[in-house]
Amino acid sequence: VGWQGVALNHVVIGRKLDSNKDLAKNSIPIISLENSDEFVSPLRLNSKRNTFSIFKRLTYQIDTPQQFQSFSTSSALSKSYDVVAVQPTSLQTFKLCCQSTLIDIICFDLTGKIAFPLKPAIVKQAIANGTYLEITYSTILKQDIRKYMIASADLIVQRAYKKNIVITSGARTPMELRGPYDRHFVWVRFCIM
Repeated sequence: VGWQGVALNHVVIGRKLDSNKDLAKNSIPIISLENSDEFVSPLRLNSKRNTFSIFKRLTYQIDTPQQFQSFSTSSALSKSYDVVAVQPTSLQTFKLCCQSTLIDIICFDLTGKIAFPLKPAIVKQAIANGTYLEITYSTILKQDIRKYMIASADLIVQRAYKKNIVITSGARTPMELRGPYDRHFVWVRFCIM
């Protein structure tokens, strides 16, 4: 199908992080595909490496500066994940996220208008720190919110000057997954190529 890996997402919304509690919840099963013909054959892995990577991702919705402080001090928690993403909900928390070097991805709620202005200077700071901005394309499949997704994604690409953009499926069901040609179309649509 053109996939080389998947990230299993652990979402934390609306509370402070507790490293002991959240580490205990971090029991995402890791499946070894090297010796499992029964599991690998439906995936049709025909790549040269014949490997399929499974990553653990933490997505933390940050509503207040106190939650960001809790997030930034829980380094044991973020080190137990391969990818650390945050979803700020205000301009103040967005600024804090862009200044941090602990964050791999900043994601946005694309089901409506972005709740705060994306100022180019703040976005440049995130890019300088090596942080990526995420566009999820599964929302484009929903007719009633498609216009918000496209407008918000255009704004993100424009403010980031087409740098450090990552497009992910954000799929919650198998029907929201797309193949390589569909993903390529999304890249071309937002002129990121």
